[in-house]
Amino acid sequence: MSVDPNNLKGKKGADNSHSSAPVATSDGPAGLYNPDERLAGHVVLRLAEPIVRRVDTRLRRNWWEGGRSIWDRETGGRPYSVDEISVEQLPAPEPIGDGLGFGEVWVRRRRYAVEDCPVQLALSYYPADIATGTAITQIDSGPGGVYARLTERGHAPATFTEELRARMPTPWERERLNLPPGVPVLSIVRTAWTSEGRPVEVAVLTLDASSYVLRYSFDAVPAVPSRDNWRSAIF
Repeated sequence: MSVDPNNLKGKKGADNSHSSAPVATSDGPAGLYNPDERLAGHVVLRLAEPIVRRVDTRLRRNWWEGGRSIWDRETGGRPYSVDEISVEQLPAPEPIGDGLGFGEVWVRRRRYAVEDCPVQLALSYYPADIATGTAITQIDSGPGGVYARLTERGHAPATFTEELRARMPTPWERERLNLPPGVPVLSIVRTAWTSEGRPVEVAVLTLDASSYVLRYSFDAVPAVPSRDNWRSAIF
């Protein structure tokens, strides 16, 4: 069973159908779009410079433990926003509940935009026995974000694993990310583990592939083996 974001659009009853990023005609803001990308007779706003996602360094503990946002680092000073945020407690979806032993989970849903361009959809799951009573269950998770709150509870993330797949977007993803026809997405499933080997987060991320460059640096040493292959069920 896969995680279907089409059924996880936000708070029940919410109508976000008019909240996608703006489009501009050809006399719109210079440098924010590629004039060859058109949708329904309009120029679709795209980032002039892609976001460089430094996979090997972006989640280092000294950054979020100091109360700083990962997005502050990743956007390099460019304006960004988070909208369509919802938080609720639910039974864990089958792949996550079965694969990681999650029962009840707190689910956080967000959409991120940089320079008014939607670039990422995020759907994150946290074990209810850890998250309940913390700011993880609130719209604003506080300085340093969720990882700082997990650390305060004695469950600091120590290891992250990510699996990435490039694919074409669903109609709902295309709408929420304001994608022109033919633009793919990057689907990333990240699991955060404590030093004791307990999973404390599963994040399902959908990125506009045209807005990102993924940068990797690594040593010529044996890689840390994957803990399991349960995430393939989500893809």
